[in-house]
Amino acid sequence: QVLYNMEKQPDATVDKVFDDLNDVYEAEWYADAVAWAEDMNITTGVSPTMFKPYDAITREQAMAMLYRYAVNYMQIDIHVGNAASRFKDEADIKGWAMPAVSWGSEVGIITGITLSDGSVIMQPQGSLERSQAASIIHRFCEKYVD
Repeated sequence: QVLYNMEKQPDATVDKVFDDLNDVYEAEWYADAVAWAEDMNITTGVSPTMFKPYDAITREQAMAMLYRYAVNYMQIDIHVGNAASRFKDEADIKGWAMPAVSWGSEVGIITGITLSDGSVIMQPQGSLERSQAASIIHRFCEKYVD
């Protein structure tokens, strides 16, 4: 919804993409945003037919959507290194999320969670808190949005 609002709520060419949204899809406040994000290849849902709008979003899912927004919608040329290796829990990052997490870490959009021993973790399957989402979007906008 945040990305959709940033783009001034453009029209989507598809609707009712995800089976679990078909019954209430058009009535929900997020319906147009989901249709637009799917149309722009920003979200793929949790499966080809399921979006699960009431599940918490994980940190790696959020980075994957932001990465796809940058690449697919904004058409930013992103070269991904291996910046995810700085996270102590790098092995927990799923393969599909690795480019997004590496990019986010490399450009400073995500900083991770610093532990008492000074090591930094990504906590990729952890829920993204509102404050974390706000920080990530803020850093993204500072870097890429005029």
